[in-house]
Amino acid sequence: MPLVSIVAPNRDKATYIPDALRTLTNQTLEDIEIIVVDNDSTDDSRDIIDTFANKDKRIVRKYVSFPDDMPPAERIDTARNIGNSMAKADIILVADIDDWYMPERAQVAYDMLRENPDCDMFYSSFLQRDRYGNVDKDLVNMCKALEFSKARLKKTGFFCIGHITVGYRKETILKYPYNTDGGVGDWGMFYSLLVKHNVKACFTEDLLCVYRVYNNSMRNFRDEKFRGYLYDKKQKKMELMGDLK
Repeated sequence: MPLVSIVAPNRDKATYIPDALRTLTNQTLEDIEIIVVDNDSTDDSRDIIDTFANKDKRIVRKYVSFPDDMPPAERIDTARNIGNSMAKADIILVADIDDWYMPERAQVAYDMLRENPDCDMFYSSFLQRDRYGNVDKDLVNMCKALEFSKARLKKTGFFCIGHITVGYRKETILKYPYNTDGGVGDWGMFYSLLVKHNVKACFTEDLLCVYRVYNNSMRNFRDEKFRGYLYDKKQKKMELMGDLK
């Protein structure tokens, strides 16, 4: 039985898969499983996943097909839910197949959740790099993990949590699965888990993950208008949930 399960969805990201899987298979905590859920890739993704899985039996492949009209956000959420339901370990780590991870990530997450039995969630600091792994002046370098609280969210409108840094107990994520009704991917999850259900989280300032940024989503955080847009959007969602009392 693995100590940690790592779940990574994929669709048409063949270019980035080797980097991600190399960093995941090189974790200092060796007693892990890596579940890759591929949904309808049309590139060489599955061939690459097969190559890695044939060399490392800790890699579990799940190939699924969804309706053509399924929205991208729902595809990702559904793939994550499938992978989480397959996990054998009691602790599950999030992974995106186009990012990469420090060797000690699984060990640190496992140790912190074991040492903090009242916490159901874990997260860390992370770095941002461009699609080639280089420093980009328009990207925030180190995104420091900050203590999450309703007070912080009310004040800033931001979660201060990088999704790929997250780990959680399996029983928690099965109870509150990903749901696009709350927003794309991690938005919906963090609202339901951290705001509505008051799940306690522990964190470390250690840099355990690297976001590979190849669009403008992260660069926009330097733009005040975009930050204001996100703030208003999250405030409205919280108000609808009745959690801003």
